[in-house]
Amino acid sequence: MSWYTSCPKMLLGATAVAVPLGATVFRRESEKSENLLKIKKAKELVETTMAIQGIPGLSIAVSLDGKMVWKSGFGYANLESFAKCTGDSVMRIASISKPITATLAAQCVENGTLDLDEDIRKYLPEFPAKKFKNEDVKITMRQLLSHSAGIRHYATEKKKSETHEDPSNNNTETPEFLSNKPYNSSLDALAIFKNDDLVEKPGSKFSYTTYGLTLAGAVLEKCSGKTYRQLANQLFSDLGMRNTQLDTKEKIVPGRASYYQRNSKNILENCPEVDCSNKFAGGGIISNTTDLLIIANAILHSILSDSKNCLLQRETIRKFLEKQVPVDSKTSTGLGWFLVDGKDLKSIDGNISNSSFFYHTGAAVGASSVLLVNTSSGVCVAILCNLQNTTVLKLGRDIGDLFHGEI
Repeated sequence: MSWYTSCPKMLLGATAVAVPLGATVFRRESEKSENLLKIKKAKELVETTMAIQGIPGLSIAVSLDGKMVWKSGFGYANLESFAKCTGDSVMRIASISKPITATLAAQCVENGTLDLDEDIRKYLPEFPAKKFKNEDVKITMRQLLSHSAGIRHYATEKKKSETHEDPSNNNTETPEFLSNKPYNSSLDALAIFKNDDLVEKPGSKFSYTTYGLTLAGAVLEKCSGKTYRQLANQLFSDLGMRNTQLDTKEKIVPGRASYYQRNSKNILENCPEVDCSNKFAGGGIISNTTDLLIIANAILHSILSDSKNCLLQRETIRKFLEKQVPVDSKTSTGLGWFLVDGKDLKSIDGNISNSSFFYHTGAAVGASSVLLVNTSSGVCVAILCNLQNTTVLKLGRDIGDLFHGEI
């Protein structure tokens, strides 16, 4: 298996091939014709989804066996200037930030500075000791990364929906979700929730939380001696993810899309300005689909290769992709990812698909996203759009099935 990267120092041994970003590579001429048919069908799927959900702009990229086979943009990155959305448009990736944080945690595990099953207060003694129903409990990084630590999500009077279809698309209309208050670090952002009661007993069940990843980010800051920004930027640099960074409102970012929402009358409007420093580790990163495929394929290569020059060692990443707690009958959490057992899931053509995959969706102010990786087929799909409260997981699944299957 080959893997493309824009960063020469991440070449993966003699058998690996570096493919220029945006290039399309085919093993034989017949594949080109077949791929054109798949792209035509994929475009139809995207356009139908955008029409049904009223999405202003969408960017998508697909890779197969480490090689990009399709990248495109649809609609508009900015409705006021009629700037078109491209395959390189930069948008909020929202909760896809969580797998990135899990990758940073995996690196800390490998360098011996982090134990997934140790009480986090060993690293972060300033975090208050917790009780659940008067019982002393400990919180671990394993629990934080698998949404089973009992840390609350954004404060809301509504009970959040915990569904397989898009468990990250919850509580997107709360004051905390729309926060405009800056924080200097993940450690500082703990002030929002560190004194609140746990919502579940740690390790007992799935309870989706972005603040759990804020806490995980603070643990990483303490065990590494670096800020979350420094850790993330080093990862992006190592992988050649040149269009990926923490979401800061002051900085001018070339290619950044505008963000939209629908009001109570279903009319499109600009989203309010927000500050994402309360959730950098759980939902505060911006990127484009090309960069997302870089990290997806780096992880995929780590799973399949025994090379010592991968992003992560095979043993490490496979442990991060072990089932932790169930979400529903077909979905479990891994560490930073959702794992789907493809058995009995219907594919795009209505037939039964046995294709298992891991993924993460995202829901941010003015943005929705999905990053999906199918280990058995080698297909990775990244989708970003500039409208909140949309669902693109099914689109990602259908397009993944399309590029994996036969026309």
